[in-house]
Amino acid sequence: MTVEFEPEPGRILRGSIASLNRRTATEVTPSGRWRVSPFLLRGVETDAASAEPTPRVVSISRSPRRDGSG
Repeated sequence: MTVEFEPEPGRILRGSIASLNRRTATEVTPSGRWRVSPFLLRGVETDAASAEPTPRVVSISRSPRRDGSG
């Protein structure tokens, strides 16, 4: 979900929610990660045609094979 908040007057940061708890939400923006109160966040409507897909990076750990190969 794309959200935005205003950390200081006149500056609006837009990003996506990484985690959401009762007291804090972690928002990922191009400038970094922010922990803010969920009450400060506003939902942002995005146009599906102009919205770029958000890449998902998944860490995969390679474990040695048990049969001795590789």
